[in-house]
Amino acid sequence: MNAAPLLEVQDLVKEFPRPRRGWLAPRVAPLRAVDGVSFTLARGQALGLVGESGSGKTTVARLVLGLERASSGSIRLEGRELTTLSRAEWRPLRRRVQLVFQDPAGALDPRHTALDCVAEGLAIQRLGKPRERRLRALELLVSVGLAPRQANLYPHEFSGGQRQRIGIARALALEPELLVLDEPVSALDVSIRAQILNLLHELQERRGLAYLFIAHDLAVVRALCPRIAVMQHGKLVECASRDELFARPQHEYTRALLAAAPRAR
Repeated sequence: MNAAPLLEVQDLVKEFPRPRRGWLAPRVAPLRAVDGVSFTLARGQALGLVGESGSGKTTVARLVLGLERASSGSIRLEGRELTTLSRAEWRPLRRRVQLVFQDPAGALDPRHTALDCVAEGLAIQRLGKPRERRLRALELLVSVGLAPRQANLYPHEFSGGQRQRIGIARALALEPELLVLDEPVSALDVSIRAQILNLLHELQERRGLAYLFIAHDLAVVRALCPRIAVMQHGKLVECASRDELFARPQHEYTRALLAAAPRAR
């Protein structure tokens, strides 16, 4: 008997109101940013969610993280419905679902050292004593490839790739089961992207993490995700295994994305 999925999204809809152009103007239909999206994600699995800017993929991520409230539909984490939870009910679940941001520079507090950035989540969740938190943060920094001597440096003293390593360490501090990665390498140089993708692959194998990987670059998703879902105008137009999608894309939008992807010469 198959185990229940870690994450189950069913018929997810998110609408945003659009303002009238004047008091006497007719009401404008809301913008449907996410339109009936459904997918599942098993424990330890990586799913790539791909689409151009405005396709709705980041809104899906925000809904999964509880940062936006769904207009309708269901999001379940190991069978527990998330769409109806209050902010207080979400707090203990933050340990299980964490986010890695697109911009590592903007995501880190410039007033905090790398060690403090990683330990912050432990302090918010009141896990361990201060010394235990600092030791745990140091272990995590080392686990993502930074040297112990760098722990007391500030974000501006690191390269972009190193800052993203700090962001990943911070996301891992609460030992989550699911990482939502929102364009985590798009702000990095091409050579650094490969290093971060290799790190994410190693961490997934070592920790059994599930990834919901948001990206617009099919080559990036292909490197990490065995399954890929393609979004266009808020809808999920195709979902297939990596090999099947690249060999036999079914939807014309998927074919257009593949045709537009840069190729090695």
